Amino acid sequence: MKTLFCLLVFISASLPAFAQPLAEVSKKIQAFITHDCVSLTGDAKNAEVKELDKLKNRSDIPQTSDFDKSVSLPAMMATGNDKERFKVGKAAEIIGYVEDIHAGGIETCNCHTKDDILRDAHINLVLDPMKSTLPIIVEVSPRFRKIMADKGVDWTTRSLRDKFKGRWVKVQGWLFYDKEHEPQAVNTALGSAKPWRQSVWELHPVTSMEVTERPRETFNQSASTPTTSTEKATPAPITSTDKEVGEYKGHKIYQGTRGGKYYLNDKGNKTYIK
Repeated sequence: MKTLFCLLVFISASLPAFAQPLAEVSKKIQAFITHDCVSLTGDAKNAEVKELDKLKNRSDIPQTSDFDKSVSLPAMMATGNDKERFKVGKAAEIIGYVEDIHAGGIETCNCHTKDDILRDAHINLVLDPMKSTLPIIVEVSPRFRKIMADKGVDWTTRSLRDKFKGRWVKVQGWLFYDKEHEPQAVNTALGSAKPWRQSVWELHPVTSMEVTERPRETFNQSASTPTTSTEKATPAPITSTDKEVGEYKGHKIYQGTRGGKYYLNDKGNKTYIK
């Protein structure tokens, strides 16, 4: 009996973050930001990094007047040096496809904690899941994780991944220029061999996120500047970059690089033919 009790205690203590009740999530974050990592600057020592961390850890909700309506995911992904493209301190709303969600790095803004609950969640957004492109990053902070937990909404990294990965989402948050990542972004990498993101501009922290429908977007190829169409006319047909090999029930059939044949459904997702 004693052995069984010890085993149950061990299992309880070892439960992953996503299994914790929201009240416990809120309590844990509250203890962290009031005792272990009190300052909005985390444990940063560099003055410039301190200023960045203050913005990462803000917890105010943007008001209508804060939003820059010129900001969209296509605008954020447009090529070219974008250091002055937007204004830090403004808010934005963007729509994108969630390519991936994972725990952020061990950073000064969170006092180098290794606990996923107390670290940011990185959300990778792209314009088109059918094309191979580098993402724009938006981030959920622990402080907003607590705000949502207090409302009964689970924004732990695991829950965000389960709810939103592979779906189109509408995201609101504060515009943030993450200068520390300039060498890793295409628009500012200056010849970096392996950039892993399109821009250092982010929505960070995210203040709202919900599932939405896929937008109908058009791109001005000559200027390499994407724009969003607002017309209500019949949308352009969804196509694939793979080889067209036939037709099936009114759909064009494409063949992938590994030989699999599929068609695109009305939402632009691949449906393979057995």
